[in-house]
Amino acid sequence: MASISSPYTVIVFCRFEGFFSKLLALMAMAIIPLTTKKAGYLFFKLMGSGGGLGFDIKPDFARYSYLSIWDSEQDFVQCLRTNRVFELYHFLAKEIEVYHLQPKQVHGTWGGKQPFTVLDTENDGNQLAVTTRATIKWKNILTFHKHVPEVSRLVSEAPGHILSVGIGEWPFRFQATFSIWKTMKDMENYAYKNVAHVNMITKTRSIGWYKEEMFARFIVLKKWTLKGSPRII
Repeated sequence: MASISSPYTVIVFCRFEGFFSKLLALMAMAIIPLTTKKAGYLFFKLMGSGGGLGFDIKPDFARYSYLSIWDSEQDFVQCLRTNRVFELYHFLAKEIEVYHLQPKQVHGTWGGKQPFTVLDTENDGNQLAVTTRATIKWKNILTFHKHVPEVSRLVSEAPGHILSVGIGEWPFRFQATFSIWKTMKDMENYAYKNVAHVNMITKTRSIGWYKEEMFARFIVLKKWTLKGSPRII
């Protein structure tokens, strides 16, 4: 079993049902970052999702996620139990799924920062998670989104791919992805040996779609469902 990292990194996915809950979840995109600054986290990003698997240009008002980093697991649990904003947010959600992640490798920045503490530890059979995040240049937004369906298809058909979802603070421009793979080898085969994917990366570099980008690998230490059914993403 891979060793548990400190700080404590976790990504939480929430699904909402009904007009009222979806409306409040949308409003929370602006409210939560302003009202939870004293919640104790080191890093926090609340993100929406596109339609379908999250990669559609049309938003999905039912699905949201937040990626956060804490000093310890105890701080995260304490916040969930005592912070009224998080408590209400989770109360409104129909389903909640949590992934505890250990940063393995990170390139680039998110909002001008590299927030993750990377530990050089061996992965003893745990699944691998990958997060990409990019700020798309305004002039390239339409071109970028034209290629999204092809990229989504390539990922879903890759051997060893378990799941993937498109997310982001504002997915139309601040785009992020979260995917899980059976093994590191499966992910690397797709990233570096899949001809179609390599060609897409080459095109990305030549066009210069992004103003800022980040690529991060994580070991999935634990995953659990706080509410509802598993695998909501």
